[in-house]
Amino acid sequence: MFLLATSGGVFSVPLYAIIQDTAQPSERSRMIAANNIMNALFMVAGAAVAALLAAAGFDAPAVLHIAAVANFLVALWIIRILPHEVFRALFRWYFTTLHGVETTGLAYYKQAGDRVVIVSNHQSYADAALIAAFLPVNPSFAIDTNQARKWWVRLFTAAVETFPVDVQSPYSVKRMVEAVRDHGRKLMIFPEGRLTRTGALMKVYEGAGLVADKAHARILPVSIEGLQFTRLSRMAGKLNLRWFPRLKMTVLPPVDLAPPDAEHLTHRQRREAIGRALQDVMVEALFRSKNIDRTLFQAVLDARDRHGGRTLIAEDIQRQPISYDRLILGSVALGRALRQAAPGQTHIGLLMPNAVATVVALTGLTAFGAVPCMLNVSAGAGSMLSGCKARRGAHGRFEPDFY
Repeated sequence: MFLLATSGGVFSVPLYAIIQDTAQPSERSRMIAANNIMNALFMVAGAAVAALLAAAGFDAPAVLHIAAVANFLVALWIIRILPHEVFRALFRWYFTTLHGVETTGLAYYKQAGDRVVIVSNHQSYADAALIAAFLPVNPSFAIDTNQARKWWVRLFTAAVETFPVDVQSPYSVKRMVEAVRDHGRKLMIFPEGRLTRTGALMKVYEGAGLVADKAHARILPVSIEGLQFTRLSRMAGKLNLRWFPRLKMTVLPPVDLAPPDAEHLTHRQRREAIGRALQDVMVEALFRSKNIDRTLFQAVLDARDRHGGRTLIAEDIQRQPISYDRLILGSVALGRALRQAAPGQTHIGLLMPNAVATVVALTGLTAFGAVPCMLNVSAGAGSMLSGCKARRGAHGRFEPDFY
């Protein structure tokens, strides 16, 4: 009974809040009264159904089971008609609590203006839910009609307003242009057109740029990071997938894709120029969302946390691959030994072959604050000597027995 009362409160209290929030002030009292009337009618109907079931020979547990199944089906129907803001709040709580999502640049959304096309890299089926949960306004997500029909896709699009697009229809771009230009809809498009299969940026198609150009809208770049490690991506067997990876969402300043000499370009040249500009925008968005204020060794440590210490990352002609853990352990040991062999030196020359040991030595020197200066034996003695003279700080030189 306690659980039943708790569940009733969890259901009824938000319901009344939604009714009061969505109803017009002049109609609010009538909406609440109508809800009370519906509650009374269903109480009478429920009592009548329970009496009929009891008369048919069903005992109390069976009646409760039937009521539970009926309530479950009704709950599924109610979920479909709930406002998007409810789902956005739920997804926002989920991503913040379980994924520790980090968001930056949300203020740029307001700077984009009334006509805006949002573009983002595509990492998993949860991308739309993440973007919709944290953007100030819920945008319209362009989605392929075939994908939109799948029931499991609807689970992630329930929190967003979708804009079905038939990729086979030549009128799809026209409809999107009209939605942005004439109806003021904030359209969200994934320029890659599909989920990443590499974990990085895939081929960028110019469709989103053409929509923004014809609608006289600005492009708002969004970069998301971390969802490629979830089980909702297509990176199984390529990355170390887990349930709750750390996420990051970066919104960058809005840009205009219109070429500066657009009046002198043909339609085809303008299309190609917009495609190249959109490609540059996506690449720049991914680059600016990365943490570049760190050393090489710090980046290796971050990669270990992200991919797992046992992940194999390097292999040479000896066919003995090393993992992140072995690389870090070897870098600390070898880097300390090299620094002790050349105390006080900031630049140290390395004359080593194309081997795993070279990677370990280079990473180890950076871990202890030294700058490794790579020497290429195939360049000849004169070129190597000139390089050492140009870098006069390279006082020490280490080479393996191979040479």
